[in-house]
Amino acid sequence: MAYGDETFDRLAELFPKCFFQKGHERRPLKLGIGKELAAMNLGIAPVRLDQALTRYVRSRGYLWNASIPGTPRIGLDGEVAGAVSESEAKHAKAAVAGSMKRREATAHNGNGNGKAAPLAYGSHAQPAARQDPAPKALDQSGRLTLAGLRAAAAARKALHG
Repeated sequence: MAYGDETFDRLAELFPKCFFQKGHERRPLKLGIGKELAAMNLGIAPVRLDQALTRYVRSRGYLWNASIPGTPRIGLDGEVAGAVSESEAKHAKAAVAGSMKRREATAHNGNGNGKAAPLAYGSHAQPAARQDPAPKALDQSGRLTLAGLRAAAAARKALHG
């Protein structure tokens, strides 16, 4: 069982018109629903609640449904509570595309273990100003070394202040 599943199962049990097990049924949630749930004192640790909600809204089915501008958002009672904006839909589309790209990389990585090949820092979509670390920052398996991570952190800090 993945971390956060028990919490999600509890949310689905308490709010069956809002939280759905099947990905294609997952609808965009009302903005601020996490704060609303936290205020209810459901006996769920805040960290667990955040993890469950994060996994839910990052699921492919949820993102797919949130990728259409104007799609209704739902509250805990299953009633309409807003709509997905243009920018939110654009973000969801980008997340779906990234998910599909990772899935394709996993399927075609050739290592036979069903896991994605390690990605070098900066190999996913990044702002144009960001650059990959120098090759010497990578170990033999293509992963960042501690020195590489430090260099990447320093570059990010310099870029974003």
